[in-house]
Amino acid sequence: GRPGAGKSAVLSSILRNMGSKGYRSMIISLEMSAEQLAERMISDTIFDFPCTNVAYSDLRTGNFHENMFQYVQDAARMNEELPIHIEEQPGLTMSQIATRARRMKRSKEGLDLLAIDHLDLVKPSGRYQGNKVYELGEITAAGKALAKELKIPVVLLCQLNRAVETREDKRPMLADLRSSGSIEQDADAVIFLYRPSYYLENSKPKDDTPEHLKWVEDCADAKNKLFAIIAKQRMGPTGPVELFCDIASNAVRDLGDNR
Repeated sequence: GRPGAGKSAVLSSILRNMGSKGYRSMIISLEMSAEQLAERMISDTIFDFPCTNVAYSDLRTGNFHENMFQYVQDAARMNEELPIHIEEQPGLTMSQIATRARRMKRSKEGLDLLAIDHLDLVKPSGRYQGNKVYELGEITAAGKALAKELKIPVVLLCQLNRAVETREDKRPMLADLRSSGSIEQDADAVIFLYRPSYYLENSKPKDDTPEHLKWVEDCADAKNKLFAIIAKQRMGPTGPVELFCDIASNAVRDLGDNR
């Protein structure tokens, strides 16, 4: 997805849901620190508490009422108990990532899912230095091989190029995958994230115009909507799936689960 589409929010919800069921995961967080990721997960957890929520940006600044502090502590304690290992060392190669994953897989607890955030921050090995297409191909092929070797899903987040911004229809498609066809070739599933309100927020017309009235209606209709567009799936159907998303709280839910 494009920046701001909700990739980190979806990944956070996946990790928390798996952890609550006892599955152990590792996230290679090359973009965010463990502290930043934890803040997003705390905000996501608080969203499920009755009649309250705290945006993750407010957690960073401390801009929330002192009465909410107990909720923050409770959410942090709940997440601390989840079997999620965060690896935040920057500049890792796929070989180094594979070593860490194998070590965790062989441990007593085991490993059920590996997530990498994100593709463009994985350090190439140097074999194809200067050739971006081959470098990306090496990374995606290594991810595919590691998933097969460890018999676990490997989730590889990826940012799309700006081509989607130039079209009237902003919904991503396979042609938008950045720099290399290897992503489409190696992945068992390709899921694009599309959040209509992201684009509407940046295209506000002048007030008191017919266009503004239409924009207000569109914003109301798009509120908290996130589409997971399954563009490729080797073992199943493709197509869009509509989800609920409160982006400020980093919360993504099935439509029937939101408040």
